[in-house]
Amino acid sequence: MPFPPTELRNLVVDLIKQLGPFAGNVHRTRVSPTNDKTFPIVNVYFNEYSGNALGDANTGVPEFELGGKVLIHIRQSANADLDEWLDVACRLILDALFRNTEFTSAVDISGFNVRYGLTREAEKPIGEAVISLDLESTERFEPIIEDELESVNIHPKDGGQLYGVDVMETDGSIDAGIAITLET
Repeated sequence: MPFPPTELRNLVVDLIKQLGPFAGNVHRTRVSPTNDKTFPIVNVYFNEYSGNALGDANTGVPEFELGGKVLIHIRQSANADLDEWLDVACRLILDALFRNTEFTSAVDISGFNVRYGLTREAEKPIGEAVISLDLESTERFEPIIEDELESVNIHPKDGGQLYGVDVMETDGSIDAGIAITLET
């Protein structure tokens, strides 16, 4: 099943917003506010999104193996229990994602990792954890075939009225007084 990046990012953001400590500060972007009142901050975004053809995409129905990375960037102002707080936050987010059937049925998770770091912004230490989810799926691009009846265009022949069968010929054929054209 394919995973459009925007829909998947929205699903992840909505799941994280349901978790207590992050409710008001989950963003669908790489950029986040940095004043102390807004911590903890969680940003969710795609780092990469790619597709590789399975077989010859020019013959038959094109099929692609899609892959991507969703990054969940957690930031918290540094304090004495920062390491423990970040560990618990990551576990809480991963637990919510992996137990959600809508999320796990939308993608195949081929792996994940968590990186921790400490930065300084405006002389204030900020602890960070980045959860990277490696995702895979397969998508087939089936051709669009219109309903045959919708593509039939019926016109009265010679400007006449279209009421039904006009004449039955002696050979058994019917002259309905119409011309049928198929538009493609």
